[in-house]
Amino acid sequence: GRCGDDRPPVSSRGQALDHVAFVVDELDAWHAWLLAREVTVLEDVRPFDGGRALVIEGPDGLAVELVERPYGGA
Repeated sequence: GRCGDDRPPVSSRGQALDHVAFVVDELDAWHAWLLAREVTVLEDVRPFDGGRALVIEGPDGLAVELVERPYGGA
C-alpha cells in the first residue's frame, strides 16, 4: 500500500498543499514530452508572471506546476 494505506490517492487541488512548482527551460518541449506519455494536464500552457506555466497531475494525484521564466529571469 501507499504509506501503509490501500486507499487510492486523491487530488491535491484545494487542499492545504495545493501543488508544487518547478522552474524549467523549454516549456513547449516538456509539454510535448508529457503529452506523448499521456500525463494528465490540469491547466494548459498559459501566461504566468512574465513567463508561462502549465499544471499536470503527478503520479500520486499531486498537482505539479512547470514554470518557464522569461529569458534572463530568476
